Amino acid sequence: MAELQTIIIIIITAVAVYPSRARVTRSGTVTLEPGSHRLEMPELSLKLDPASVRASARGTARARLLGVDVRRDFYVETPAGRVRELAEQVESLEDEVRGLDAQTELIKRERIILDELESAEPQPTEKTELNLLDWALTLAPGEKRVVRFDFTVEHPRGMSLE
Repeated sequence: MAELQTIIIIIITAVAVYPSRARVTRSGTVTLEPGSHRLEMPELSLKLDPASVRASARGTARARLLGVDVRRDFYVETPAGRVRELAEQVESLEDEVRGLDAQTELIKRERIILDELESAEPQPTEKTELNLLDWALTLAPGEKRVVRFDFTVEHPRGMSLE
């Protein structure tokens, strides 16, 4: 008797998240006639570890699971227009991220960095990620206050300071 091939639609029914992995349980139901059947579950995650796949079968009649085989299908052309559109969008965004990363590296090499505030009187109330210092002073009308600070500067080689 020839083996019948059936596609079974499965849905996620449980998820357990661990620090280094996740266990995703999917379930599906199919009605089968007597005989040998090959069940396919298409479009599973590409990140699926084939060694982690487990399967079980049960039914109103006696069912025997003969084995589990994980196979990746590769398409010459993406099967769905929307998927192709999203893949192109992802590729475009990845290109944009690479461009922004390159700009960030360039800016890091070109900027002068306030490396270390050695002393300040009074102390700044805030130092931002960009090493901008901010003082909040309360002064009476006409009152003057001197802010003194000493610092070291780090700058890229070959960059001249004027």
